[in-house]
Amino acid sequence: ASSSTFLRGDSTFAEAGGGKILQMQNMTTSTQTEVTSTTYANTAITDSITPSATSSKIMIIITDSCQYFNKPGFNDNGMSFRLKRSVGGSDTNVYTDNNAYEGFYQSTATGDPNFRCHITLSAIDSPNTTSACTYTHQINVYRDGSGAKARSVHDNNRGNMILLEIGA
Repeated sequence: ASSSTFLRGDSTFAEAGGGKILQMQNMTTSTQTEVTSTTYANTAITDSITPSATSSKIMIIITDSCQYFNKPGFNDNGMSFRLKRSVGGSDTNVYTDNNAYEGFYQSTATGDPNFRCHITLSAIDSPNTTSACTYTHQINVYRDGSGAKARSVHDNNRGNMILLEIGA
């Protein structure tokens, strides 16, 4: 037995396999982003990692303090989230909500309320590169136009991103 082996259930020793965390990046921001469109927009929650091998996977964990303001005259509103990876100027969507209101949704027939929530998103990406990968959290609104708006890191609270490179 050595420090690189473990005892298996059949009482034999084996070499440890993949799945090891090779590196971690972490960022925190208190910069608010506000959007009023159904087009996805970048938030201040963004960070980069350079994988050490093309076979590595990247685990992305995002937390965000979100806020949504209703569009007057509609009784359902919401916002959605997307995670974008950029490598050498080329963008790939790693995760996108299935519906424009999937990330956050509310329904009310009266008033002009706003709603707040703290969200956590996670995704596993296989970038297949050893070039720097920049991950960016994006948001949009379900109904654009007069009065509807969504905020990431609302009221300058806190948002963060953790990037973990996981070896094959």
